[in-house]
Amino acid sequence: MDILSGSMTVTVPINGAIIEWARTRRNIPLSQLETSVGATAEQIAQWASNKVRPPLGKAQKLANALKIPFGYLFLSNHPTDEIPLPDLRTRTDRPPSSASADFIETVNDVLRKQEWYREYSEQNAARKVPVIGTFTIAAGIEAVAGSIRSALNIEQPLRNKCETWSKYLSTLSRNAERTGILIMRTGMVKGITSRPLSEDEFEGFAIYDPVAPVAFINGRDSVTAQIFTLAHELAHLWIGKSAISDVSEETAPARHGVELFCHRVATETLVPAVEFSTVWRSSVNREFLIKSLASRFWVSTTVILRRALELGKISQQEFFDLLANEKQKQQRRKPSGGDPYRNLVNRNSVPLVNAVLFALRQDRLLYRDAARVLDISFTMLDGLVERRRPK
Repeated sequence: MDILSGSMTVTVPINGAIIEWARTRRNIPLSQLETSVGATAEQIAQWASNKVRPPLGKAQKLANALKIPFGYLFLSNHPTDEIPLPDLRTRTDRPPSSASADFIETVNDVLRKQEWYREYSEQNAARKVPVIGTFTIAAGIEAVAGSIRSALNIEQPLRNKCETWSKYLSTLSRNAERTGILIMRTGMVKGITSRPLSEDEFEGFAIYDPVAPVAFINGRDSVTAQIFTLAHELAHLWIGKSAISDVSEETAPARHGVELFCHRVATETLVPAVEFSTVWRSSVNREFLIKSLASRFWVSTTVILRRALELGKISQQEFFDLLANEKQKQQRRKPSGGDPYRNLVNRNSVPLVNAVLFALRQDRLLYRDAARVLDISFTMLDGLVERRRPK
């Protein structure tokens, strides 16, 4: 302890090297730390060189400003920024050499939630989710896509019930969750609005597990892209392959066989070749036809164009001309605030939320632990409990 102005101030023995590591990985200017922590650059430099121990309160502010858990400041070595899933992102000619801190934290957060749900499910004698891991690539695109469509009830009557792309996405997500899959959709790190995810870094990932499979969708992307990503990640689960994906609606990935297969399964799932061929009308104005088919199948016009090219309905030159025209019209969807409780459920998935609330009602989970699993405040948990109280 140091004695300052006649009072006792608690200082803490942090590892100063963690400061520079955390600051570099997030590109945080020193001036920003000064403002957030309420310390001078000289003081922060002394902490970083281990010449002076920071006061407890300053250390806590420092961890918040660096966007790391407080406990990280006491580690002997900084954590490795390794992605704990196969990285199959393929928009470039090779996978990214590194991932952002926000991305890694999101993956680890999802893995933490999945682990809790797996343990909960096993304690309740849960069985293997029947629809996943039952196919291999050798089964063929049509077989896997047909199984996914059947599980999600993707038929024209279901499409007709949906008024918007968002409604269709929600419907497919809920149908997937009824099979036992955790569908997590968010555009923020742990629901923190000031920490948006990058849609350019990744669009989704799948975590295969017999009883607790997860499909994560980056909610920062357009709703049509999210629909396609959902189908793509489900294809991964159907063949029992975990992966981080960077799904392009425009072009099929060329680098990795699994990604190419899942891309084609996603297309066949959402826009079946046989059905597409029956509704294609060569005599109809192309732009009108593409737009109407996008609305019929609840996908982007880009997916419709790609499907038309694959099935020989349009030439490659016509594809590129129409694609350029569509790109000029498209605007990237900006996520809106919306209902915070609906966002909470989307971010954590219905099965996980229901499991946490059930364990809470059965006194098998402490209130603080329930809030921690779902990454929410006690106030939000109070509201969630009240809203989802059994009638």
